[in-house]
Amino acid sequence: MKLFVDLRDFCYVRAQKKHNEKYAENEHKFDLKILFAPYYMIVPLILSFYIHKSGNNLNLVENNLMNILIVVTPLIIIYNLIFNFFYAKTKTVPIDREMNEEKYKKLTWESNLVLILGLLLFVSIPFLF
Repeated sequence: MKLFVDLRDFCYVRAQKKHNEKYAENEHKFDLKILFAPYYMIVPLILSFYIHKSGNNLNLVENNLMNILIVVTPLIIIYNLIFNFFYAKTKTVPIDREMNEEKYKKLTWESNLVLILGLLLFVSIPFLF
């Protein structure tokens, strides 16, 4: 949870430095969602590989666009619910709006590492099946 709080603070300060305080208030949460999305998407990806290997498919209707909407919409809703649950747990910890430059640089590396590691895990899953 400490990593989540640190990255939340980092996303806020980064948005504040690039834009302004009002922008940071609204958009830091979206940036944080992007950082953790690859980790969430690994689970549905693994499930889809198991479904495909079992010979079943997820074609619920004939229209491909409708299939995409039927499968992706619940995934996005569930991710938002899980993310909002964890984000609500961090509401008691105030955002570090006056982060020092050393901590900001450290968290820049950590956020890049978290995102890159998540993307690498996500991309490597198909090679495991």
